[in-house]
Amino acid sequence: LSILITYLSLDNPSEYKDPIMDIYNKKAFMYRTTEFFKTHKKFSVLGIQIEGITYLNETLGYNNFNKILVLIARKVTGICGKNNVFRLSGSKLAIIMNADDKTKDDKYLELQLLFSQSLKISELEVSPKVKMATFNCPEAASDFVKLNDLIFDTLNSSQTETGKIIDGNKQMLEKSKREYELSLILKQALSKNEFEVFYQPIYSVKKKKLTTAEALIRLNNDKFGYVSPDEFIPIAERNGLILLIGEYVFR
Repeated sequence: LSILITYLSLDNPSEYKDPIMDIYNKKAFMYRTTEFFKTHKKFSVLGIQIEGITYLNETLGYNNFNKILVLIARKVTGICGKNNVFRLSGSKLAIIMNADDKTKDDKYLELQLLFSQSLKISELEVSPKVKMATFNCPEAASDFVKLNDLIFDTLNSSQTETGKIIDGNKQMLEKSKREYELSLILKQALSKNEFEVFYQPIYSVKKKKLTTAEALIRLNNDKFGYVSPDEFIPIAERNGLILLIGEYVFR
């Protein structure tokens, strides 16, 4: 309640509001969660991602699309309360719930039911697909930046199914375990020369011939199979192995 009063007492409260959906924005979400982290208060966050938002915008037209967003906001705030719903980006929402809220599971079920039905605007019926994931804090994340990254990573993951509410905390643990195992595999691949380098020819239109090649590193592991550079390069950057991998490719 004190945080809400702080919002309302600001010189420019619209700075904390999303102008289209008329709910709080990412800045307000950062403010609210940071206060919780500072006071070590336990809370839960439900992240929601509306799938195919660009396609919906192009298909429905800007005005109808905005009406759908407003309708979604109205229905979600009707279930969870307007002070608890935030728009993090064009396609992502976050809902904060108290850890001791006994109606939390009922609200989750209501939200699942909401997004399993069509939404009507004038003569249009739209059935937006959504991804949803829950995160318990401070167990899942210890500050706003980590929580925000966790929400975005989980909802953007191809492994997160639509229409279901997944346990983001469990996914985080599985991701951490996989990253740890991949870090060991990267060290092993460096020491045993298990990386492969492929050369992609580059053709000069001006000279009408192949002039050079780009070196592309690949990893095929007995346990994990083919590991995409999109996955192992960020891990290597975080644990300092990227310099050794760069040397490997150079040699």
